[in-house]
Formats: sequence, C-alpha cells, structure tokens
Amino acid sequence: MLDDLPLAVRWAVAGLTAAGLIVAVARATGGGRHEAVPGLYSSGRASDLGHIVMLAAIFIMVVFPHDAVPSYLWQSIFGALAAVYTVLIVIHIGQRRRAPVGGQSTDLIAAAGYHLIAALAMLYPTLGAVSRPEMYGLHREHAAPPPLPVLGWIGVAFFLADLLGSVIVAITLRFPGIDHRKLPKATRVAVFPHAVMDLTMSLMLVTALVGS
Repeated sequence: MLDDLPLAVRWAVAGLTAAGLIVAVARATGGGRHEAVPGLYSSGRASDLGHIVMLAAIFIMVVFPHDAVPSYLWQSIFGALAAVYTVLIVIHIGQRRRAPVGGQSTDLIAAAGYHLIAALAMLYPTLGAVSRPEMYGLHREHAAPPPLPVLGWIGVAFFLADLLGSVIVAITLRFPGIDHRKLPKATRVAVFPHAVMDLTMSLMLVTALVGS
C-alpha cells in the first residue's frame, strides 16, 4: 500500500503524518487548555484519540513494509476502533434526545460518525491481504485488490470532499453552507490532524485500489 509509493513521496507523507500526530497528541494531553471545537474536527478527546491511533497507523504503514505488521493485527485494531465509535454514536444519540436541539451532542455524533467511517476505511485495504508460501515453508503477506472496489472509490471521494471542506473551514472559520457560526481560532489547530487524515487515507485507498 503506502510503502509502495516513491521514496520522496513516502517521506513527505511520513513527515506530514508525524506533524498531524504531534498536534493531535498535544491537544489530547493539553489538560485544562484543551478546547473543544464544534463539528467533525474535534469535539473532545475521543476525537483526538481517534486522530492519534489512525495517524500513528498511517505513519507505520508509510515507513515500514506492508507486511511488517500482520493484516490480522490491523484488522483487530481498526475493527475495535470502529466498535468503540459505534458505541459512542449510540451514547451520544441518547444524550441528544435528552438535550436541547443543537446542543453539543449533535457535534459529538458528527465527530464519532466521521471516525467510524475513517476506521472502516482503514480496515478496508487490509481485507485484500493474502498469505502465500515462500521458501523454506515460510509465509508472507502480499497485497491483493480489496473487495468491492466501488466502496473504496466512494471512500476516496468522501475524504477528498471532507479535505476541501476542512481547508475552507480553516481559512474562513465557518462551516460552508451549514450555518454562520464564527468558530474559535483553535479550530485551525484541530482541523490540521483531521485534514492530514483525509489526505493520507485518500492516498492509502487509491494505492490499495490501483497499485494492487
């Protein structure tokens, strides 16, 4: 997947991912200085922790060979992450029913929904890994096209559209076409790891669909 990219591109992606990871860690460990941001970008530490896990996974995928981590381990991690965000969505929906319309629970549902899609998107390319026998009875994993390619291309379109929205939000500090709330300046910091995820996951899906 990502380790098949040209070396210069790999290290550029690795550097960008590392920068996004540093920002996400700084936000998650910011103590009382942590500022929740409305919408998809970061509505609390659950979103920041999702950014940390997924950006760390992307960094490992870029830097190390694709078989350095067995596919079943990635599947376990991303499957567990998807389950966590599914539970969070259910919890936040329950909170929304008891809260005023337009409260923070709506933002929490949006953020958890995004991270659920992201976890499933990262799980998707690992479904194409196959184990083939090598010399001396050893087995090595080889990349194969993931199932139902249309799902992968839908994911690419989703993350690229979200990336464009992230850039617009970072520049204008407003949600385009949704409402006219002026967002806090902390939004620009929160958007960065989110945008890095959008870009790198789009790239990961494309390489899995085209390069396999």
